Amino acid sequence: MKNLLSSLFLLFTLGTAAQDFEGMIEFKKQEGTSIENTVWYVKGDLVRIDEFEPGSRLLKSARIINTKDSSVTYIDHRAKTYKSNTPAITPVIPVGCTVTETKNTKELQIYKTTEFTLKTPGDSANYSFWMTSGKFAFFKTAAWLYGADNSYIKYYWALDPKAGSMPMLVTRSNPSGVETGRFEVTRIEKRSLDANLFVVPADYKSQ
Repeated sequence: MKNLLSSLFLLFTLGTAAQDFEGMIEFKKQEGTSIENTVWYVKGDLVRIDEFEPGSRLLKSARIINTKDSSVTYIDHRAKTYKSNTPAITPVIPVGCTVTETKNTKELQIYKTTEFTLKTPGDSANYSFWMTSGKFAFFKTAAWLYGADNSYIKYYWALDPKAGSMPMLVTRSNPSGVETGRFEVTRIEKRSLDANLFVVPADYKSQ
């Protein structure tokens, strides 16, 4: 009986460890004095990304991404409208980039990260990606469907990232080493989410 209980406990532990992330992640993108925050809610194949009015926490819009079928629903909270299966404007992956995995590591938001540096042709800027190999299976597809206007996410694809990996911090610096921009996880909560978070409000009109 003792051996049976030990085996069942081991199976439960392995099963729990193998589960992908479910919960909330907040990202901050900073360019000089301009700051943009987005909140990503993740549950199974679904990712909801909330965007806010500049300089406030007033909800402006959201995208609901299905990473299984690559569909995207765009929600305009100001107009109370939505567009289903919105064609995603996917980023163009830069070619000819020089990517180096360094031996530098650090803990960010309780996750161990490894630094990858990136240089792009014709650009004097240097990028550092601090990557975690946690259970973030959603990020690779969601980033592809969302990140056309975000150079940090676009360059993430140039790393040829492994499934489940996600940047916890990306910095851009000039040739003198002065930081000129960053994209980072500022808050992360692993918890069960209500499925209604991924449903368009009933009073919103389809466009």
